[in-house]
This record gives sequence, C-alpha cells and structure tokens, in this order.
Amino acid sequence: AKHLGADAVEGRSLPLGDVLWLWREDAPGGADGPPASELVAGWVIERKTFHDLSASIVDGRYDEQKIRLLEAPGLDGVVYLVEGSGPLFGVSELTAAERSAASAGRGFGQRLLSASLPTKTLSTTASHTQLISGFHVVHTTSTTHSLAFLVAMHRALTELGPPGLGARGDLEGAVPYRDYAERTRKSCHS
Repeated sequence: AKHLGADAVEGRSLPLGDVLWLWREDAPGGADGPPASELVAGWVIERKTFHDLSASIVDGRYDEQKIRLLEAPGLDGVVYLVEGSGPLFGVSELTAAERSAASAGRGFGQRLLSASLPTKTLSTTASHTQLISGFHVVHTTSTTHSLAFLVAMHRALTELGPPGLGARGDLEGAVPYRDYAERTRKSCHS
C-alpha cells in the first residue's frame, strides 16, 4: 500500500481470486461513507505458491477455480501468478532426503498431504492454463517480486481508466462488484 497511496489498497474477502481491481465512484457529498458504486476494473489475479498449485491440482480446486474464472463477469483478463524461486516455475525434483522425510508419515493420507507433483506436471499445467484457458501465467520468484508485479499492474490499470468508458464518458457495460461477487460465489457452481 505504501507504494500506491493510502486509499489504493483495501483488504476484503473475495469470492474468487486473490487480487481484484475496482473502480470506485465517491459517495454523493464527498469521500466519506461507502462508495456510490464499485465497478470491476477487468482484471483478477489468482496467486499460488508451487505447493499450493500442486495441492489444488490434486484436490480438484484448480479445475473448479479455472471454470469459475472463465465464467466470471466483467473480466478482460485473468493472471495466474505462480510464486517461488528456482528453475522452471520454481519447482525442482525432491532430493533423497526430502523424499525420505515426505514418506516418513504413516498411511496414504499422510503421503498425499506431503507429496508434491513433479516439475513436468506443474509446467504442463501452467502451459495449459495459458495456451488453452487463455489466462496470463506470471512467474515471480518471491513475495517482493510479486508485490512489484502488483504495483506495475495497478499503475497500468490506472492509466487505462475505468472499463467501458465510452465516447460520451459513460460506463456502459461495466460490471458492478456486487454482480461479480454474486455470480462467482462458490455455491453458484457447486
């Protein structure tokens, strides 16, 4: 927030995605009180560490989230931000010591919980996400790198201006946040 200004960032629980940009129209009479309207700025980011990506593929969340993102109203683009250091999306094969530690647990469930999918599987998933689903896949090496990307994305969206801004200056076709939230709730797709 310190890179963008005090009012640029707000934390809230989102029904889908980890970062969503909104355009706000101030409440009548000034900036005090709730905004008169919030419009989806067209871009959402789903952030995953390599471990999170692996786990979401195994438990089915990856496919479920991808479908919901594809059906979400008001989006011009989806960024799948994969965070981690190392080669090829930050994933490397487990060392002998890591394999031993992972298999030290008892039972099928313990081995599943500590398992990590192979590099090739995660790379194929990232390629599919980009080439077939049409999402933008961005690899960052650290939280600091991810924050730098978010700041750059924010600045680019600020320069573009509100979505659907027509020649008359109206916001025809812009999607209110409440519509986005209602249509992307998990219960709508279960």
